[in-house]
Amino acid sequence: MYPILFESRYITIRTSGIFLVLGLLVSLWYLIILFKRKKIDINFLTDNLIWFLVSTIFFGRIFDFLLNKSDYFVYEIFVIWDGNINFFFGFLGFITTFVVISKIKQKNYWKYFDILINPFLITMFFICIGDFFSANNYGSPIEWDILPSVTYNSPDVRYAVPLHPVQLYTALYTLFCFYMVIRLQKKRRPDGILSLLVLLLYFIGDFFLDFIRDNAVYEIFGYRSSQIFDLLLVIFCIVLIIIKNHKNYLKIKSI
Repeated sequence: MYPILFESRYITIRTSGIFLVLGLLVSLWYLIILFKRKKIDINFLTDNLIWFLVSTIFFGRIFDFLLNKSDYFVYEIFVIWDGNINFFFGFLGFITTFVVISKIKQKNYWKYFDILINPFLITMFFICIGDFFSANNYGSPIEWDILPSVTYNSPDVRYAVPLHPVQLYTALYTLFCFYMVIRLQKKRRPDGILSLLVLLLYFIGDFFLDFIRDNAVYEIFGYRSSQIFDLLLVIFCIVLIIIKNHKNYLKIKSI
């Protein structure tokens, strides 16, 4: 594999970082198409784009450093081109910033979330491909030779045996979630329900895929920390779906 594309005394450019940037660019292009198609003002996003990007990278990078790189120099927190960003906290950083700014500017953030869900999945697809080439979030040793496998020759991987290509499985599952967005969009739903349903589906799948991941992470009660985050986000999505459906029911009943 090719985890490093360029390396010098002063800078190292990793494959995962390149795929992250590529994913963001493709997502932005697709997002512009969606806004034009739905005739929604894109100025709110463009005016606050820097805040959204900074909050995502800041939270994702800080927590990646705290959880995985406590033995690194502090200045490496700012070396964002290595592509190492904690997805869960980057996601929460973006959502929190988006909601706060939306409330300040009196925007319906749920309507925006329903549009942003597919660009989000596109970004995650590219991140998974970058992880595959960079040996990030690698799988556990494979037990049956008939299954697809990948072998890494890297000091960052604990095994030199065939492993589950779980990054590619995750990429394929992300494409499935992308397809489900297209299917679910055909039926009119209250704002926010579409994005919540797809996120619920995504996090459930990620929880089970984590059983065949084996990169070193903290464990909580025998489960990988990423699985705990998945479960928390699943619960969060379910609660919000119930609340929003109940509010919509009361609204229809009052008419």
